[in-house]
Amino acid sequence: MHLVLHSYAGVVAGPVVERVVDRISSVTFLGAFIVEDGQSLLDVEPPEVKARYQELATEAGQGWRIPADDSFLAQWGVPEDLRPIVGPRLTDFPLRCATDAVRYDSTALQSVRRSYVRHTEPLLSSLERSYDQAVQLGYATFDIACGHDAMLDDPDGTVALLREIAGQ
Repeated sequence: MHLVLHSYAGVVAGPVVERVVDRISSVTFLGAFIVEDGQSLLDVEPPEVKARYQELATEAGQGWRIPADDSFLAQWGVPEDLRPIVGPRLTDFPLRCATDAVRYDSTALQSVRRSYVRHTEPLLSSLERSYDQAVQLGYATFDIACGHDAMLDDPDGTVALLREIAGQ
């Protein structure tokens, strides 16, 4: 089985693989965050994003949620033509999903083939650290010339690339 994780879903890669390592042959981070054991999403976000999320939760999210609004479309580089599709589907996000550390034994994740797909139009500062981590850890790396929501921005190219990665 090939596990593909997009965006925030990368945060849970370690715990998921740890539970089903015997059934996973590869993990692909598709414009996804990479966190180590004991880290949270906010540990790998740029400081300005961390501050913004905490401010949103405090000022408009009753202290426990990050309210979704159209500013996320720009933050994530969603192209203008996709904003009417993506915007209405944005949902609030529990702050604890961003602040709680994940715990897992990293040997399971290290035992499977790992790939990172970086989207390049645009590159996003929020994901630079994860891409650099993937390079440092020896993941196979790939670029796709589209935005963060690659599956919407370039569905055919995304499928072709994921098939290539799974076939390696």
